[in-house]
Amino acid sequence: EAGQFAKPGSSRSRAVREAGQFAKPASSRSRARPGDTCGEGRQVNRSDPESVWRSKRRRATVVRELVAAVSCLFVVGTYGAWRFPEPVDGSRILPAPPPLSETSHSVPPGTSGDNIETVPRNLTFTIRDVPAGAILVLGSWNQSGGRHRFEITTQRDPAQRDSSNVIRVSCNSGDNHRPSRAPGRLLSQPTQPPNEGRLLKQGRSGSQIPVRRFQVPLSSGGIQSRPVLARRIAGGQRVVVYQDECLPGCDEAAMERLCHRMESGIVAFVEQYVGELRDLDGDGQLTLVIAELTARHQLVASTLQDGEQVQDRDQVDLAASPPILACVRPADWLHPESDGFGDSIYVDPDLLDAFTPAFAEGTTDLGDPGQSDEFFRDLDGILIHELTHAAVFSRLLGREAADIPEWLHEALAHLVELQSVGADQNLSGRIEFFHSAPECCPVMTHPLQMSFEERRGGCRVAGAFFLQSILRNNDDGESGAPVQLLNALLDCRGPVGNRLQSLCDVPLEEVFRQWTLDMALARRGKEPRIPLASDSGDQSIVILGTASCSLMAHERIPQLTVRVSADAVPQVSLLE
Repeated sequence: EAGQFAKPGSSRSRAVREAGQFAKPASSRSRARPGDTCGEGRQVNRSDPESVWRSKRRRATVVRELVAAVSCLFVVGTYGAWRFPEPVDGSRILPAPPPLSETSHSVPPGTSGDNIETVPRNLTFTIRDVPAGAILVLGSWNQSGGRHRFEITTQRDPAQRDSSNVIRVSCNSGDNHRPSRAPGRLLSQPTQPPNEGRLLKQGRSGSQIPVRRFQVPLSSGGIQSRPVLARRIAGGQRVVVYQDECLPGCDEAAMERLCHRMESGIVAFVEQYVGELRDLDGDGQLTLVIAELTARHQLVASTLQDGEQVQDRDQVDLAASPPILACVRPADWLHPESDGFGDSIYVDPDLLDAFTPAFAEGTTDLGDPGQSDEFFRDLDGILIHELTHAAVFSRLLGREAADIPEWLHEALAHLVELQSVGADQNLSGRIEFFHSAPECCPVMTHPLQMSFEERRGGCRVAGAFFLQSILRNNDDGESGAPVQLLNALLDCRGPVGNRLQSLCDVPLEEVFRQWTLDMALARRGKEPRIPLASDSGDQSIVILGTASCSLMAHERIPQLTVRVSADAVPQVSLLE
């Protein structure tokens, strides 16, 4: 390489000055060897500097041309692959579906695998001679949480009968439907007293810590944890109360009575149905931390998942979304290396302010949570809800939190809450929203498909009611059977679909269809939210995956057609 910088006929010293490493003409490396040739086949006289210089120059030129050619081929190939991609392997594209027979009686699958490009196809369901008063139930069993548009067309002229893909599911309420039971009373009461050995152990004398540091969740534009120093203000045998030192002082005697109320039956009630509460910090007591959980201008959900963000305030109806009153942090229960690891439940002071006067008067007795008076009903329901979360996390200790998805966590907590105190204030608003817009309340919610506020509304009730129907339909009437079903649900491993299917004797898809029929029949006799008429023309309804909607016919409809994408995994049923 150095030789190409030396000019022919230049002195050795000048070549060294210009190139710095010109080989000596008389060196062994420069000595001509038999058979050495230049690039054109001529013999190279290595004793001649000019001949060596020309030979190396030719070699350098060849190398540069080869590098340029390879670079050009790479650029052309890259551009061609981007501009003219190769056709996708035909085996990864779902083939066009064959036409369905006119007597088909089952919904085609219409599902697509993950990361597989599919050609969307539409399904058409035609129902003729719909009687007045019939209820059309539309549902989507797509578990991805997507939105699916159902197009409904009614026709007056019965002569138009050139329809195919006809699916008509008729369900007579007297023959095929199991009578609905009253909500809020599913699980049977325990026939035996709680096992004292499963409760939190009594704290050892002298083990009380006057001041502790907690990682308290706070919502302020997003859910974050903040370190808080809290002072011990009350304690019983199984419950101890700490309060943020920055909060004004409270009635400590009232907090002592709160501990007594929880120990009187609430803790044992949850442990009987869900499982033992673990003593994670070794003090033998469940820790109740009173601290501000919501910046007063923000909104949060009732069960916090690390890293979850609250939507922009401009997109949230502040008046319709109540602030958080109590919560648990999964990291406190599942991750021993976490800074706030321990058996802690966080309570906002606003929850206790309304009940402090009654506690101060000594009104605290509580035997069975189901017999709670109306005044303490809301407090008991919220505490039982959060204790249920804590009990589920106790069973998942040493396992991944994702073992049970968020929606199933909430469904379990609300189900036990319903069993204990019925539809309290924490649930009544959600139930009302669910009945007013069931198509917006899927059973299985996904953070990527629904906003933070959408997931904490009527969807919670949909999940609880669906889980309730599964337990009811598989209850053999024996004492303790629902509790055993809950235990089987929590102990089963694998995807959530496998967990639920393990409790059912029929496919889960059919369980969902029966549940949507139950919900529609429960609304029969009430003013329909979406009426159907023969002159209503075209209607369009968007239904989320694992949600449903019902429409009532005000008059006889000669022909009704429903069109929807097969990706929705649609279910079309008619209740006559």
